[in-house]
Amino acid sequence: MRALLILLALLGLPAHALNFSLHMSQPQDKVQNQAGSEAADPLSPGIAFGHAFEVMDGMHFAPQLGYIRNEVKSDDHYSGKYKIETLYLHYDFYHQWRQLESLRTHFGFATMAKRIKGEGGTVVIPNGTGTAMAYRPGGTKTSYTHAFTTGLDWNFLETNGAVKKYGGFGQLFIYEILDGERRMFTALLGLNLEF
Repeated sequence: MRALLILLALLGLPAHALNFSLHMSQPQDKVQNQAGSEAADPLSPGIAFGHAFEVMDGMHFAPQLGYIRNEVKSDDHYSGKYKIETLYLHYDFYHQWRQLESLRTHFGFATMAKRIKGEGGTVVIPNGTGTAMAYRPGGTKTSYTHAFTTGLDWNFLETNGAVKKYGGFGQLFIYEILDGERRMFTALLGLNLEF
């Protein structure tokens, strides 16, 4: 809620552009299949709204409020049904290159709030030659993480209509950037509309 209030306060400032994006998110491989091997996480759809403010010539601050509906599904019958969603506030800066007007480079930080909702309860699962008790997430739980971000976007069409620019972007979220064992990546690829 605090992140939304900050973004709304920023929206009252003189702006360079309001933007809206649709994207697909691909986390690093970390889901196990039935054989215990890592399987690729599925693509997850997302949406983001933002506002760009020029802070100096060619440099912009462009915070975004985004939502990802994570399509992660368990590949076994032990976990039960659950739903994962991610809300994020992205503190993004971008540089508009004079030599290539259609190209911008991005960098910044993001605060992610991942919410998981499950049936709860316990389940007995195989554990070597015996069994073990495992707990399913019950109710709604939220965890918070932070990520360093970097990316690139390009405008492929400019108009004089309500939508000033149509473009695409690629973004990399790097979690636990200083921890070699826990470091994780998520890639976003999407379309951007600038008003």
